[in-house]
Amino acid sequence: PVEDALNDIRSFECADTILGIGYPVYDLMPPNIIMEFVSKLNKTKFQNMAFVFSTYTTNPHDSNYYIIERLQEKGFHVATQENFKAPGTSSYLYSNPDYPIVKGKSVFRTGINQQIDNFVINILDSNNRADIPIQYQRLHKFYQTISKITFGNLFYRNLKKNNNCNNCGQCVKSCPTSNLIIQEGELIIKNTNGCMSCLRCVQTCNKKAINFTSSKRRGSYTREKIENAYNN
Repeated sequence: PVEDALNDIRSFECADTILGIGYPVYDLMPPNIIMEFVSKLNKTKFQNMAFVFSTYTTNPHDSNYYIIERLQEKGFHVATQENFKAPGTSSYLYSNPDYPIVKGKSVFRTGINQQIDNFVINILDSNNRADIPIQYQRLHKFYQTISKITFGNLFYRNLKKNNNCNNCGQCVKSCPTSNLIIQEGELIIKNTNGCMSCLRCVQTCNKKAINFTSSKRRGSYTREKIENAYNN
């Protein structure tokens, strides 16, 4: 997990090292924890090769370019990047994936197998490719602002537990930022509005005891559902 990598970032001193970064798009942007990881990387002495990919539900916009630009500033040779449309947690947790308006957001992109194959071929051939040019959309600063307003302030607010909580600690194990702790046998949420909103705690809680108060619906985001969406 990237949270472990943050605590053990080493400089890339070997010329054969390849760095791959993959992440889910959070409201048009990479998650903050990914941006933090890239910013803490040491500058490479060998222009190590790197590749970047994301999964997205609605639109990836310029998300990969934020990562690529920082990697290039660190001296990495970023030769290939891709965005893969895939079902998002929000579609399953907070929307009904059977509704027509949601259905298109809870499926994989048509032809994703070929897209993955082509991406792997590009990685293998990346030493013979030029660096990716940064091509931000004209309104990318506007999209950044919208992302901060929606994901950072409007949605996923007021994380709280309900009476179903049995203080098992499963959500604590899944939290990448240690925002959840067990103290004297009781689950404590340290910051109800300052977490990274990855939804891991919401997904892993078998008692459905933790959620954001702004979200009235509560579904499930399971491996079985994702595999069914992929097979179909």
